[in-house]
Amino acid sequence: MSVLGWSLLVLCLSPLTTALLVEKPGKGQADLMLLPQNAAAHFPVSLNDIAIGMISGRAKYRKPLKDAVLQHAPHGFILRVAGKCMCSFSHGFMKLKRKVPKAKWYFVGDDDAFIDLQNLVRTLSAYDHKKKIVVSVQHMKQHPNLMSTHCTKQVPGVTRGLYGGTGHILSAALVHSTEYKHMMGKKCGSIPHKADKASKHDTKFVEADGEHACRLAHIWTSDYFHGTLNRVRLESSKLDTAPPFVTAHHLSPGQIAALAHKNRHLPIVHHKSTHMDLHINQCTPSPSPGRTAVMLTSDASFDDSLEMD
Repeated sequence: MSVLGWSLLVLCLSPLTTALLVEKPGKGQADLMLLPQNAAAHFPVSLNDIAIGMISGRAKYRKPLKDAVLQHAPHGFILRVAGKCMCSFSHGFMKLKRKVPKAKWYFVGDDDAFIDLQNLVRTLSAYDHKKKIVVSVQHMKQHPNLMSTHCTKQVPGVTRGLYGGTGHILSAALVHSTEYKHMMGKKCGSIPHKADKASKHDTKFVEADGEHACRLAHIWTSDYFHGTLNRVRLESSKLDTAPPFVTAHHLSPGQIAALAHKNRHLPIVHHKSTHMDLHINQCTPSPSPGRTAVMLTSDASFDDSLEMD
């Protein structure tokens, strides 16, 4: 089947999901993944079916995340890293899989984000976790990071890179597949990729969401599906009046705390803060000597989400 044919098939099998997004966020701007209006609950799930890991190297984000989001998620965790790690997304999924092997969905995202847990459940209830599905946004059209260029691999229906700020969400069928397990066993930095000619990326140290996207690209087959998230820009001052959303990204700790009321109706399931901490210890390679600890994301904005404490 042609690439166009597979793209049409994916659109027919996946509910349309949209997101409000900042391509190059300025001061006071946030990314929002909107709750899809046409997401019927054909495959109902609960919070107990979802494993959530928020990658964090910044202590100031951990308490707001735990109070506003993770204390209400039965399988919600801070994925703690000590510094930069280009494989933190990949290692994060492996850590969640080992910790919650019976989950139906696995979510990994950045620490500067808030998740509306009820809307996350509503969104994932529209997808079949028994199929190999990736739910994420793609990079903006004007960004040159094509999957075929960055990952040296054509992916039917997915032309641009998978943006990780608003999260990568994988179905259990994909995470437990033989090919995903084999790919996750490969050494960090060994996955074929190259930086776009127009970018200044270090080809030996790529962003974590891009590294994980390339792992997926190299095992992608015709039975994989991608739930595409469309994106537009929104001012963070308008979060309380925004349309229903799943995740909000590029937030300060205070903004995350201010959104806690959206999850407050949910029961508290974590009684000890330490129960929400998982440590990623395989974060290699580190930045080379003399290299700044701040890494460029693929939307050309600085990302310090894995900054050392």
